[in-house]
Amino acid sequence: MSQAKRALAGKSDEMLEALRELKATEARKRREPISTPMFHMLADDVYAQSRRIFRIAIQEDDLGNESERGVETIDDIAGHGRSSK
Repeated sequence: MSQAKRALAGKSDEMLEALRELKATEARKRREPISTPMFHMLADDVYAQSRRIFRIAIQEDDLGNESERGVETIDDIAGHGRSSK
């Protein structure tokens, strides 16, 4: 298995974690009174987390382009799929 595929699986895990963090922060922001200092702090966090997610997506795209075509899925490579390779 190529290094690019392993790196892609790692980036995918990083993306899922970043999305979980974004969802949690956005949920916290929704419970804050609008336009309070805490609301704005959380909005800034959401913005920063969103930018991180886009950076990860670009890295995933690059790694996907570097990877050779095959039958493995990211879950297979990460050990979560139908056959841990």
